[in-house]
Amino acid sequence: MSLGQKNDSFFFLEASVASCVRLRETLHQYENASGQLVNLRKLVVCFSSSIPLDFREYLAHILGVSLVPCHDKFLGLPCFAGKSKSGLFQPIKDRIWNKLFGWKSKLFSPVGREVLLKSVIQAIPTYAMSLFRLSIGIINEIHRMCATFWCGGDDDKKKMHWCTWPRLCCHKNDGGMCFWDMFLFNQSLLAKQAARLYNSPDSLAARVMKGFYFGNGSLLTVEVTKRSSFFWKSILWGRDLWKNGCCWRVGSVESIRIREDVWIPKDHVGKTYSFSCGPHLQRDRLIWHFSDNGSFSVKSGYWSTMSRRNTFLHDHKLQSDNMVSAWAMDYLWKYQDANNVEPTSMGPVSSNASNRLASTETDLVLGEFNLFVDAKMGYTVITAFSDCQRVVLAVNSKVPYLNEFGIVLNDINHVRNSFSSISLSHCNWSKNHVAHSLAKRALSLDEVQVRWSGLPADLAV
Repeated sequence: MSLGQKNDSFFFLEASVASCVRLRETLHQYENASGQLVNLRKLVVCFSSSIPLDFREYLAHILGVSLVPCHDKFLGLPCFAGKSKSGLFQPIKDRIWNKLFGWKSKLFSPVGREVLLKSVIQAIPTYAMSLFRLSIGIINEIHRMCATFWCGGDDDKKKMHWCTWPRLCCHKNDGGMCFWDMFLFNQSLLAKQAARLYNSPDSLAARVMKGFYFGNGSLLTVEVTKRSSFFWKSILWGRDLWKNGCCWRVGSVESIRIREDVWIPKDHVGKTYSFSCGPHLQRDRLIWHFSDNGSFSVKSGYWSTMSRRNTFLHDHKLQSDNMVSAWAMDYLWKYQDANNVEPTSMGPVSSNASNRLASTETDLVLGEFNLFVDAKMGYTVITAFSDCQRVVLAVNSKVPYLNEFGIVLNDINHVRNSFSSISLSHCNWSKNHVAHSLAKRALSLDEVQVRWSGLPADLAV
């Protein structure tokens, strides 16, 4: 049963007299407690097709509401989808049409048309695209209307399109206008929903979807079946985008299949890959590779897919499965060799018991080491400085980092509890010349050297 028009609520109950009487009593209790009356004219009820028509009418009479064949919409979105999907989202197309051609494009400057397209038109289908996959026909129509408006045309008079819409969707650095490609934007929004279902398995939505579609499996491996709904097919379509950009953050190595799963970032080709697991063993975690903190965002998902598509269209380059497998196996051997190599420098340098100068972003791991040393030596007040602003923001931020960078941050936050006072601030590179000079000298060393106090005479200031 549907309650209200603006703020819809659904009640699911058994098609029995007792259930209908109980619901009616509950509504009366709500009226007495809130002092508000429920308008029964705005309530409608529908039943399963297996319920006889005369019994449906009897139950609707008990409830005192109208009987309808089905609920067409909920919160502005369709509740049921047939074989033809074009008619489901026709209101979105009509709304965009009325907006665009209700304006006189010739009265707007190019900047004005750009702002209207980005802030108004492209925001209209966002809510629907976050739950459903729009048909190609609807998306092409939206692109066509936006392109016509951008070129200065209207419903009666069309002008020459000097640039294709895919070109206008490119980044401004690449000669485009940064308009949304609705197809990729739609998939990125659905990928966000898939990432939420995977990362929040205890949520109500995740438990319902798991129980209905993949009770004994995983969201990563479930496939579309005949019983999959239109909504679930849309989620799996977005899942493919999210899955293609994910890799495993190595922790306990209990959940990773080393030859099947992606655990080496694809942009590390030609480099020796190493891991920082820290003293506190953490679980393996699937992270989004194209963001700084490992969390998926619609923006990073959209532009990573757009970049890959443009590379394929303009440069005709696309990594095949054999190419990915080849460099993955090559990395496996490099990783095994790298485990036998010890570090050759100590970047951070302690100037006294309570001050720290850190050299670069990669010295975050070494800064963690020094915190452990200070904790063992009994220091309680630590004041640290770094010329890498990203490290300072990450350490002081409350937003969790899910990638390898986050493993070190978690260990640092753990050891911070050993101090009564600890702070990390940013300093200019010019004020960090001691650590910079020491790290530069360390490159020429043949063995590890640790200085517990004092500095070389030529570096002491």
